[in-house]
Amino acid sequence: MKQLLLALWLFPSMLWAQQGILTGRITGKDNLPLQGASINLYATIGDKSLQHTLTDEKGKFKLQLPAVESYIVVSHVGYVAYRSKISADAELNIQLQEETQLLQTVAIQGNRPFVEQQFDRTVVNVDGNLKAGSNAIDILKKLPGVVLLNETELKLEGKSVEIMLDGRLTRLGGQELIQLLSTTSPANISKIELIPMPSAKYDAQGGGAIINIKTLKREKPGYDLVLGLTASHGWKYWNGNSALFGFNVRQKNDFFYGSYSYSFGKQSQQIDRNTYLNEIGTALRDKEVYRTPWFGHNLRLGWDHFLNKNDVIGILITANNGEYNPELTTETRIQRLNSNIVDSLRLNNADNNRLNKGINFNLNYKKLLDSTKRQELSMDLDLGLFKLNTDNHLDLLLQLPNGQALTPNQLFLQDGQTLSGIYSYKVDYSRQLYKGNLELGLKASYVNLDNEFNSLYRTGAGPFADLGSNDFRYRETLLAAYASTRQTWGKFTARVGLRAEQTFTNGHSLTLDSLVQRSYINLFPNVILAYKLGQQNLSLSYARRIGRPSYSYLNPFAIYRNAYSVSRGNPYLNPSFSDQFRLGLNLKNGLSFALSYSYVNNVIKDLQLVDNQTKITTNLKANLHTNNNAALYVTYASQFFKVWDFNVSMGSSLNSYQFAYQNQTVEVKQWAGTANMNSHFKLSNQWYADLDFYGSTRVTYGNQVNLPFYTVGAGIGKSLWKDKATLALSANDIFFSSIQKGVANYGNYQSDYSSRYDSRSFRLSFNYRFGNSKVEVRKRNSGSAEEQGRNQ
Repeated sequence: MKQLLLALWLFPSMLWAQQGILTGRITGKDNLPLQGASINLYATIGDKSLQHTLTDEKGKFKLQLPAVESYIVVSHVGYVAYRSKISADAELNIQLQEETQLLQTVAIQGNRPFVEQQFDRTVVNVDGNLKAGSNAIDILKKLPGVVLLNETELKLEGKSVEIMLDGRLTRLGGQELIQLLSTTSPANISKIELIPMPSAKYDAQGGGAIINIKTLKREKPGYDLVLGLTASHGWKYWNGNSALFGFNVRQKNDFFYGSYSYSFGKQSQQIDRNTYLNEIGTALRDKEVYRTPWFGHNLRLGWDHFLNKNDVIGILITANNGEYNPELTTETRIQRLNSNIVDSLRLNNADNNRLNKGINFNLNYKKLLDSTKRQELSMDLDLGLFKLNTDNHLDLLLQLPNGQALTPNQLFLQDGQTLSGIYSYKVDYSRQLYKGNLELGLKASYVNLDNEFNSLYRTGAGPFADLGSNDFRYRETLLAAYASTRQTWGKFTARVGLRAEQTFTNGHSLTLDSLVQRSYINLFPNVILAYKLGQQNLSLSYARRIGRPSYSYLNPFAIYRNAYSVSRGNPYLNPSFSDQFRLGLNLKNGLSFALSYSYVNNVIKDLQLVDNQTKITTNLKANLHTNNNAALYVTYASQFFKVWDFNVSMGSSLNSYQFAYQNQTVEVKQWAGTANMNSHFKLSNQWYADLDFYGSTRVTYGNQVNLPFYTVGAGIGKSLWKDKATLALSANDIFFSSIQKGVANYGNYQSDYSSRYDSRSFRLSFNYRFGNSKVEVRKRNSGSAEEQGRNQ
């Protein structure tokens, strides 16, 4: 044991034993020296980061070499990264190739480290590695700072995220977004960018964090195909089955690419909820059982045509079609407080079908104006049409415990249809400026929503009566402009940007003859300051964001979930505004710290309102007064003994919400702690295994506090046919421990609940990549991305 401890103590000094000096000079266009080029030194075995430095004003650098075999990666804004093996006392003269040459297909040769820390983001180099995970969700769950909650919501450093695919925000949310990511094969993923504080170039809408998934860049004419199959069985049913197909084809100046996936299953969920009406001495004890068959289609087709070496035009079509058909059975026991004697029972049977489909056309043009100054102009035109149908049929019966009916059956028939048109145009310009770059842009978008809602009600065999049918029209126009620049002076980097957005909204309830109009302009500054401390990186960030309500939140419709629960939209919702601060420190050994604080005004959350006379709880979308959040996140990623890749993320936060209820100010405050750990074991050249853990203490979301829980997952996989395919078997929530529990207590509303869903599942997946070459898929950033993301 003493010898082992001594070896572990001496290992760092052995690693850093100086074996020589590496010097070099980095040049760019016209062989001019590049100041501020990033020089990263990695160990050849394990790709572990060893050293980092920047070039001086003459483009020169110097490194002390370790005792292990190593290589360097040289990168600079606007240029293609360069990789090379090195030896002691060597001198390198490297001329970087301009990044704009990527229009004619340039790829980085050789292996890259899996995780790279940059001053404003974390870059994860998947490089099409099928062993990285069965799909995009599998990979994201293993990344530092990323957490998947309830299998429906992704968070980065505790913040809600927007998911981008090749720089374009996806339109889907919730389960439909998870389905899309679950059918995205790692064979087509080049890298994943985790951006906690995006620049002013991006829309100001959202929680403030972005995860951008970039497709794999390919080279040489030919074709490349991907096939994926997944079967998954949950608590009671087959709950996650899918098939996907993807292709990339290059012929001379044309790129064709696309993917199609089909997924289906049946979800099971049981919710036990208690509502305590203290003022009238009554308790409602609900038991809800869901059986939800579902299916989903996702299609993506693109064509890029290179007119010449400087001009490229492209068309991208995305479409989705998803349907959920939940069957809900609810038993509500009505009894006195502190008593087990049931006064009466309310039995509910409901069908709540939901169909969401849409198609979006994107036309894109990019022109290289000046290669020397790296001037580039790009334009995007988007046309999107979307349709959402909901049918809610609810059959209610009130009876005594002995089965005797107290009232005739009550029947609710509700159906809604929302037609959405989203139109957008944006233009972006970038160029070299001083010791960095400059980005400018304009955007205009128009949203047109027509909502028709029919609500009928009858008792027994009597006639149907209207119960809040309504026609609602919503129009929104957004005009935006931004300017952003990034500059580097030696070890110091600054990125400063400002975005201005003018918004016009018009919400008109035709049935109620109610009109809500708003017009407001807002400025959104964004600043990141970064400094290199040897091989460490220190950054300070600030950004202002806006949280516009989802369009469905504005519909003033009352949807009955059961006899005592109603959901209602709110046409009077105001947008929320947040000020976000972040102090980040990345160390050379894979350890990172992030200290953040955010203040949100008019935060949009659910608010439960209770009527003691009818016993009905109304779930209303509302503007809570404020939300304060202070958090510390620590992440660590490393490799041990060449066979164990380990990463862990831990967070501690203090979250506080304040809002008014019944003429009183309510504060819900909670300290919270989370831990997310993942281990990837390389058992052999073909076999690998994964072990995952996630745990959380009490945590608050708006007016509700969720109780502690944990979950453990594991998997094993094997690569086949010279790493062209993988077969993997995995199990989620092995101990069935992620039962969601929560409590709420304010004013006259007091409740608690527990929810068990298909968190424990066993999944078998197969991915196969084949073809005769590699081709590049060009990245793009659609203009209507933010508006589509709110169309849920």
